[in-house]
Amino acid sequence: YSGRDLYYGVMNGLGQWLIDPTPFPSPPPPHRNGNVDDLVVDGAGVAHILTHTDPDSNWTPRVRLTKVDPDGAASAAPRVLFDQMLSQTGSRSSHATLAVDSQGRAWISEPTHQSVTRITISTPSPIVESFPIRGMGPTMIVVDLNGSDVWVVNSQSNNLTKLDSLGAEYPTSPYTVGNQPRSISLDALGNIFVTNFASETVSRLSRNGQLL
Repeated sequence: YSGRDLYYGVMNGLGQWLIDPTPFPSPPPPHRNGNVDDLVVDGAGVAHILTHTDPDSNWTPRVRLTKVDPDGAASAAPRVLFDQMLSQTGSRSSHATLAVDSQGRAWISEPTHQSVTRITISTPSPIVESFPIRGMGPTMIVVDLNGSDVWVVNSQSNNLTKLDSLGAEYPTSPYTVGNQPRSISLDALGNIFVTNFASETVSRLSRNGQLL
C-alpha cells in the first residue's frame, strides 16, 4: 500500500496482483492528510486494511477498516466495515498498527495512547472498546497462535503487554525487553521475537513471557 496517496493493492505469493493498485475508496467527506497505516491478511486470505485520516484537520482522527476478499479482482468494490471518528486512537501524526483475531475482531494500537482499541463488526453497528495497558508508546500489535491473546510492543517503556481475548492484561504483564522495541514476530511454537532499535538486539521470549 501507499501511505498518503491512499492507494492499495493485494498481491498473492506468486507476485500476481489480485487487486490492482487503485485509489482507496473515499466517500464524502474527502479524506485529507490520510495514511494507510497497516494491512493484515488473515488465515482465510482476507485482507484487512487500516486507514487513519483527519478529514477536517481538527486533530480528531477518522479510522477506516476495509475488508478485501481473496477474489477481490472479480468481486464488487472492497467492503468498508468501519468508518468513524475515534478520538481514543490518537492523532493524525501517529502510525497505528492492526491485528485481527480468530473471531475477526480488529485490534488497533496507537503510539500516543496507553490503550488498545478493539473493533467488533456487528449488527446494527460496530462495537468499539478501549483497553488500558501498563505500557507506553505501543507501536506494534500481533495476535498469538491461539488466535485470541494479543501482544503489544511498547517502545517508550521497553516492554511487551499481553492481553487476553476479553481485553484484560495478564497479571504478569508487562514483560521487559530491550531498549526501544519496534517490531514483533512469532514462530511456530508461539515464541516471541522482538527487535530493539536502541540496544541493537533481538529479545526472545516464550509464549508465557519468559526471556529465553
